[in-house]
Amino acid sequence: MGVPLSDFTDRTVSVSDIWGGGESVLHERLSEAGSFTERIAFFEAFAGSRLSTSAGISRELCYAIGSIQAGNSMVRRLAVALGWSERRLERRFSECVGVSPKIFIRIMRFQRLLTILETSDEIDFADASVACGYYDQSHMNRDFASFAGASPTAFLKASHRLSAAFVTGN
Repeated sequence: MGVPLSDFTDRTVSVSDIWGGGESVLHERLSEAGSFTERIAFFEAFAGSRLSTSAGISRELCYAIGSIQAGNSMVRRLAVALGWSERRLERRFSECVGVSPKIFIRIMRFQRLLTILETSDEIDFADASVACGYYDQSHMNRDFASFAGASPTAFLKASHRLSAAFVTGN
């Protein structure tokens, strides 16, 4: 996008502030889309056509992102595997992803937990916490509450259309 993604973290930014024109076309096409999947596909195409080609994501950073998505939750080990310092990994992550690797790890654990909660009939929270990479159930509960604003149990009692989109992309 021509600027570090960390500049957009925790902020609401207008599309016109990022890409100039095209905001009306974006809004029109998104409102015409028949499904969430169509909206995402259009937005990805729209954004992809406007992204800066000068600064790509390095192979090392792609490896780091993939490794975290696969369940690696140790920043130190990841930095060593890349031959980078932890600080360099944090800087590159912040520039290209918009958050630190530790926050990204928390987001990935939370996504894995949401998938389990949304797709399982019977849930053993202790087993789910271990399966998602939490140290223990209380760690999972604290992390979950910081993202969802409720405990996993309270979350399950409520209906969450958005969580279904977050987990499945539908």
